[in-house]
Amino acid sequence: MLKRSILLTFVVLAVALAVPKCVSAATVDIRITNGADGVEERIGPNNGAMDVTSSDLEFPYEDPGQVDPQIVGMRFVNVPLVQGAVITNAYIEFEVDETKSGTLPVNVLINGQLSPNAEAFKSTAGNITARSSWTTAVVPWAVPNWTKNDEKWQTPNLAAVIQEIVNQPEWAYGNALVLKVVDDPANPSTGVRCA
Repeated sequence: MLKRSILLTFVVLAVALAVPKCVSAATVDIRITNGADGVEERIGPNNGAMDVTSSDLEFPYEDPGQVDPQIVGMRFVNVPLVQGAVITNAYIEFEVDETKSGTLPVNVLINGQLSPNAEAFKSTAGNITARSSWTTAVVPWAVPNWTKNDEKWQTPNLAAVIQEIVNQPEWAYGNALVLKVVDDPANPSTGVRCA
């Protein structure tokens, strides 16, 4: 398996929020700047094996041809949202690293760890799938074709996922949240997207 470079600083979670007691809205951009906050967990032949040092993120397979299925986990730290903030729009922005099988269909589901302050990823086997409960909000994404390196693509609106996380009573300003990307079992992917 080849590991290619990734610009993790371009993986952005942008959240627009309106605090209930305020009339103004704000936009918050959070970048992954630590490579250990973007990880892959193998769910195929290498079941549970974690890659916490990958130079890029491939989903939902490591390689073309439906080889080595995996889950991608992303941890966003120091999230400047108060408990109960109203989320109007949220998305992850990925930058294309490679176009391998970028024209074959990719259909994924995105949700978040239902934790008021998500722990850092570890190399322990199954560190994504073994985490506590996940949001009931799940956003499907039929990922467009990725045919040009360095292009940027945004997920659909993830507001429902983020809202469920920040609505937890224990959520506090500056906490961390985790999102995951998995293949959609109802509409399995045949291609790969490499960010």
